Order: sequence, then structure tokens, then C-alpha cells
Amino acid sequence: MKWLFLIWPLLWMVELMVGGPGFWTIGLGISLRKVLFIISLCSLYVYVTLFVEWKINNRDKRAFLIIVITIIIWELIMPLIHGTPVEYVTGDGASLLILFVYFPLVQLVRQDIIKWDWIEKIYIRISMILAVVHVFIWITVLLNPGIAIAVRIMAIDFFGTADAIDSNNMIYVGPMPDGFFRVMWISTLYLIPALFLVLKQKPSIFRTIKLLILFFALIVSYTRAVWVGLILSFAVMTIVKWFIRGNTRKYRISYWKLIKVCSWGSALVFFCWYQWDNLFDGFIWERFSSLFTDGGGVDWRMQQYDALINAWTETPVFGTGFGGQANFVIDDGVPYKYEMISAAMLMKFGLVGILMWACSICYYVFCLSKRELLSSDTTWLGNFIGASCAFIFPAMTNPYLFNFVGMSIVLFYWLQIENRLAH
Repeated sequence: MKWLFLIWPLLWMVELMVGGPGFWTIGLGISLRKVLFIISLCSLYVYVTLFVEWKINNRDKRAFLIIVITIIIWELIMPLIHGTPVEYVTGDGASLLILFVYFPLVQLVRQDIIKWDWIEKIYIRISMILAVVHVFIWITVLLNPGIAIAVRIMAIDFFGTADAIDSNNMIYVGPMPDGFFRVMWISTLYLIPALFLVLKQKPSIFRTIKLLILFFALIVSYTRAVWVGLILSFAVMTIVKWFIRGNTRKYRISYWKLIKVCSWGSALVFFCWYQWDNLFDGFIWERFSSLFTDGGGVDWRMQQYDALINAWTETPVFGTGFGGQANFVIDDGVPYKYEMISAAMLMKFGLVGILMWACSICYYVFCLSKRELLSSDTTWLGNFIGASCAFIFPAMTNPYLFNFVGMSIVLFYWLQIENRLAH
């Protein structure tokens, strides 16, 4: 009967990764995702309390304290002071509650009641199905351009009601203004960690095929921030894995591997420039280069940034709290959501909140670095840093962080760190 307690978190995980923005039952006035989350959270705490011994360390205590303080100050006190509507506060900050799943789940991972390898395998398999669906949709429309609008309607009908989806801008399945058929919804973000999980597997033909499918799916997502994040992540990962060897007392540079990197990089650039973009009829390069033009969203984001910084200067210490707004609204339905998340977090958390979370992150970086630098194996650290950079960049330039999908990815990375520290 114990498995009944653990089946709910698995169902919640599957719904998160498959269900897009989570609007499957929105027409019934209830969110299946939130129901599964509440049941999963309760079942995990009950399971650990009844069948497992709680082994709480100092990291757990600090993390719990920070989350509770965040909820009290920035989801209760500050919104009350600023008169923020309750629906704005809950819509903006409810996803933070996902982090409470960490405490019972980390007990199961540390004590090997649930094998982390098993979690990663399930994650990869679901992600591969998701990636194949992305690629299948894109190729189908490529071969039959006339069904593009019909496919978009089918995607909206699958994920929920059109009104809910249009007001949240979480579904991008359809032709773009430049003519490219984009295949992206919020669950596409799960493909980023999956790419790096597959990357650390043993080299094989099957692994190569999986990497190509995941990479292709991220390309047809037509999300520039994801592309830039991947480029930065691979650059950082290369430095960590190939140039630094040994421990803190011994650093070596592998010049032969440097030559190989440059050679492969040159070949990749040649292929991308002359062949890859031809497959997409020139859209990829135009989309990427639009980052540096006025029409590429740079000016739009800078306007957000300026408005958010101006709003922060009015309440610089504690911020506005969740649900806070600047004199710049992207969507009237969700006026508290912004693409420039770093500036939005500064406005909402203030200096106190930012410093509190920054110190917490630095503490985990210190704990992890202390362990990894004593090891000659840089594979895990390189993959983890690469995966983190690949997610952080799009999350900081799009409204991808403070929602169930974004926070669940943060939870996944957090558990990865704890599993590494425990084993």
C-alpha cells in the first residue's frame, strides 16, 4: 500500500511535463495540476512521516527558513502594505509552494528509498516523447503547409480553452509573422535539462539520436533565448570539463583538446552557415540576428527594464512583493508578469530579498564546489553548470520562472545538487 503515496507525485510530474500550461480542466472551474500538486505534497509528507525517518541537516533548515520568510514577507506583508489584489499575489507567487516538495522528497533521495537514477530515467523518457512530438508536428506542417492553422487549433483544443491560453501566452504552436511554423509551449523548457542528462550518458548511436532529436526540438521552438542559453552553456561547460583538470592544487590545460574544440567548432559553424539554415529556408539566422535589431525585442525589453528599475527605486529595501507592477504592462490579464525577470525580482523582492536568496545560492555553490574540487571528475559539474546556464538565460529574459513548470525545474536542479552531495 505504500506505493499509493508515491504514485501521486509521479502523476503530478507526468502532468507537468505533458500538460503544457495546465489548462486541461480549466473549463470545469478546477485546475487538475493544482489538485495533483496538493495531493502529491500531502502524500509525500505523510509517507516520510509514517514510513521513513526524517534526517534534517543544516541546509534543510536554512532552506525552509528562507522559503517561509519569503512567503510571510513577500506574499503576505508587502502585498498587504501596497494593496495588491489577492488574485495577483496568488497568480504570481503560488508556484513558490512547489519548493516545499523538496523537503520530503530529498529524504527519500538521500536515503536511497527512491533512486535518483530512476527519476532521471523517467524524466528523460517523458522528455524524449515530448521532443518527438515537437519534431513530428514541425515536419508534418513542413510537408503539408496548408494544415498549419488546423494544427494550431488542435494544439489549443488539446491543452485547454482558447481564452485561457491566449491570456497566458504559453502556447506558441502556429505560423510566426515571418512565416516560420513555431512549435513551442511552456513544457518545452523541460527539454533543456533532458539534453544535458542525455549528454552525460555513455557515447552510443542511441545517445546521439536522442541528442539530435532534443536539439532539433529546441531549434523548432524558435525561442532565441533558449538558443543563446545553449551557446553560453556549452561554452561554460567546455571550460569546466576540458580545460580544468584535477583539484584545487592542480590546474592543467589540454591543448590537444583545445585544437579539437576549435576544429569541431569551425566545422559546426560552416555547416550551420551554409547548410543548416537552408533546411529552415533562412529563418534561423534571421531569427537569431533579430536579437540585435530594433525589431528583435531588445527595445521592448529595455522599456520593461527601465520601468521596473524606476518602480524598484520607490521601494528599494523590501520591494512591492509578489503581484507588484510597474508603469509598463505586457498583458492586462496578468499585469504582474514581465520578461525581464531579474529586474522584476529586484522590484518585487527589494535589496533584502535579493541578498537573502543570493546568499542562499552562494552557500549551495560553496558546498558543491568544496565537494567537486576535491574530485578529478569534472563531468558531472560541467554538465550541471551547463544545464543551469541553459535554463537561467531564457528564464531571466522571459516569464518562464515563476510558474509551475519553471519552479519544478528549479526543484529538479536543487534535488540534483542534494543527491550529488549525499552520494
